[in-house]
Amino acid sequence: MTVPLNAYLVSIVAAAIPVLIFVAVVYWADQYEKEPGPLLLAVFFWGALPGAYFAVRVRGMFELPLNSWIELEGSWIIIGAPLVEETIKAFALLLLVLFYWKEFDTPLDGFIYGAMIGLGFAWAENVLVMAPLYAADNLTAWWLTWLGRGVFFGFNHALFTSMTGLGVAFGRLSSRRIVRWLAPFCGWFAAVLLHTIHNLGTVDGIPTIITPLTDSSGLVVLIVIVVWALLQERRWIRDYLKKELEYGTIRLSQYEIACSIQHRTARLLHVLSRYGWRRFRRESAFYHRCSELAYLKHHYELRNGAANLDAVTAKRREVTYLSAEL
Repeated sequence: MTVPLNAYLVSIVAAAIPVLIFVAVVYWADQYEKEPGPLLLAVFFWGALPGAYFAVRVRGMFELPLNSWIELEGSWIIIGAPLVEETIKAFALLLLVLFYWKEFDTPLDGFIYGAMIGLGFAWAENVLVMAPLYAADNLTAWWLTWLGRGVFFGFNHALFTSMTGLGVAFGRLSSRRIVRWLAPFCGWFAAVLLHTIHNLGTVDGIPTIITPLTDSSGLVVLIVIVVWALLQERRWIRDYLKKELEYGTIRLSQYEIACSIQHRTARLLHVLSRYGWRRFRRESAFYHRCSELAYLKHHYELRNGAANLDAVTAKRREVTYLSAEL
């Protein structure tokens, strides 16, 4: 059946609504050092366009051979889809860590990038499922698909791929060679495993309770990891910036604000309401650089290299300048 353009347009807009809410939540979780907007958009649309396109192409090539080779109903859904989709999504993370490795400052960064890729993929996949239903005038099925795939299970692909992202981040930040190699693979394996268990619940003859149990458990684990990562970031900022008070890099009031999400938020809202957007951008950039300085000092502690020391020195000069300017 040929799907008309209007069916795609309506489905694109409808599927985007819950995805944008999840994107906002993921972006908000990155409290101390926001990732570059263009890079977040790039990985999101990698998931939505090349990621979804190649997943569909590979499915068309291998679904029938796999189903005939493995005599199991839904073998592609259980085995093929998780392997193919998580590998394609992981490719974007591989490119990131190769060309933008400096952006992986903390484990939370891996979660952010992985979740963004997954949300882009979910958006495109939901559109491909919903548009034919709308074209067939099956609005009840279209609505239920939007509610199920878009809302109740709308964060699933973000959950899966964030596991790969966490693995990549842990590998990038580790000083041990075996961890640098094994952590990304373990993250990818966790993503495939969660995806596989989720898909098991959609196959006839297998209890559907598996899907919500797995998804909710995975989400709880992810929330625990994110909270742990935020607490770790706060500790790094508190410990590594304390010495900067002695150097005169920042003032005590700036240090106290930099170390607290609540104080940062209150300060920036005050600046925005009283001094306007331009001053808000400058102060946001300053506290962002404070976080980067703390992370760089942590990396230098892990790997005492000249390049790391030069990066710390350059960032310290930048923070000192911004502090004096403010």
